[in-house]
Amino acid sequence: MNGDVRLAGAALCCFAAAWALGAYVAHRPLAPLDVESIALRGRGTRLAVLFTRSGYWPALTGMCMVVAAAELTLRGSIAFALVLGGVQLVAQGACGITKAAFKRIRPDDWLYHRELGFSFPSGHAATAALFYGGVLLFVWTASLPLAIGLLASIVPAIIMVGIPWSRMVLSAHYATDVIGGLIFGTGWFCLLLLVLGHFPAAHIFF
Repeated sequence: MNGDVRLAGAALCCFAAAWALGAYVAHRPLAPLDVESIALRGRGTRLAVLFTRSGYWPALTGMCMVVAAAELTLRGSIAFALVLGGVQLVAQGACGITKAAFKRIRPDDWLYHRELGFSFPSGHAATAALFYGGVLLFVWTASLPLAIGLLASIVPAIIMVGIPWSRMVLSAHYATDVIGGLIFGTGWFCLLLLVLGHFPAAHIFF
């Protein structure tokens, strides 16, 4: 019970921090950090496109299926994959509502697929923290041999770093959008842990 309270409190703190940042940057001139991040535009575009694509639904669905297959093989269950996918869906819905609340305009010089919607917080960055953080959690709790576990951790760990970077390289978001998305996604990751704690079949213990 105390663990649930701590996780819920951590999630609320993250959401409050994300909303405070959004309220500060949404309708003001660009912060110095945002201005500096513009210099990343176009530096590694091809790699950035790959990372950005890993945050779209086809890649997320594929990764969730991989987690489900691994979980079924190792644990005889797909509870973790189902919870991860469900929380990701809810989190992206909440992200869309938050974007609509702040109405921050995106940069106008994108280098890749132009997305509809507003800029703060970055849904891709939230996905990096929540979904790929969840994949990393699965690997760490899968009782794999050490060497295999370390190798399996590399891909989600790299993607967690690469997605936020890619959004600035492709000029799809400002730096504060990405930071807000990471904070927002971390809040949802805390809720993911909270939910998983009530699914014994997911084999997550705190």
